[in-house]
Amino acid sequence: MDKAQQRRNAGGLCNQDAANVRYTVFSFNELADWCNEDLWYGSQARDLSYEAALEELRADAARQYDEWLEECVEAWHMTDGETSLEEFVGHFFELRSYGSADREAFISEWCEEMGQNIQIDEPIIEGTLDGIQYRISWLGGAPLVWIFKGLLGTGEQLCSPCVPGAVDGGGGFLLDSENEEFNGREDFVPTHGYRCHCPPREWVRQ
Repeated sequence: MDKAQQRRNAGGLCNQDAANVRYTVFSFNELADWCNEDLWYGSQARDLSYEAALEELRADAARQYDEWLEECVEAWHMTDGETSLEEFVGHFFELRSYGSADREAFISEWCEEMGQNIQIDEPIIEGTLDGIQYRISWLGGAPLVWIFKGLLGTGEQLCSPCVPGAVDGGGGFLLDSENEEFNGREDFVPTHGYRCHCPPREWVRQ
């Protein structure tokens, strides 16, 4: 194999892992319905967008608690000191319906209430299903399934420049177990196509 072919298959591009194996991208309609449902709603699926929104909400709650606590401490310093600061804080939060005077409990209560209002139109979902590491992201309002770590194989074509360097799963692929050219070596480089991470064949819509 000449050097040009080697560069084409494994040449320092984006959307590939450290071993120069490319990630593969599928549109939802290229995968089986049961697969899409499991990828999206299965117990392994993590909604990264919701987690990020919730973390931001926790930060907001912490800032709010600290502001109210500072206000409370200033008010306590103006008293005769007969009531302990801890007791004063409890009464202060209770009278003003601020919620729990315990910081962590306050943050949890705040997030539970306000978290119901979180709405994400295009959530980023990530998980590992059947040993396949994937992510669901969006391009132009359409969901895409990325295979970041999966069964090794050879993809027939690359995606458009919108997803540079990644293999277009809808363009066809061969798993190593299906490829007569595969020689069993970890550093196998196909004569035609692109080395890539693939899903199990049954994931793909027939």
